[in-house]
Amino acid sequence: MDWLKNRRPDLWSGKVRIDHGGPGGNPSNTEVEYRITPELEAELSRIAVISHRLEQEQRQGQEQEPR
Repeated sequence: MDWLKNRRPDLWSGKVRIDHGGPGGNPSNTEVEYRITPELEAELSRIAVISHRLEQEQRQGQEQEPR
């Protein structure tokens, strides 16, 4: 592979160039639209409940440890 890169770097370069600029080299504007679906909202609620329970269990465990 190095032999190819050394002889024809225009064809066999190990470098990749990605241009993220907009027209004229100016920064491009990226807008992301998202929606929280009822399914996602329900899943987030379940995660919040589990997280809250784990925090409570950790606090209770710390209180019960002898010092």
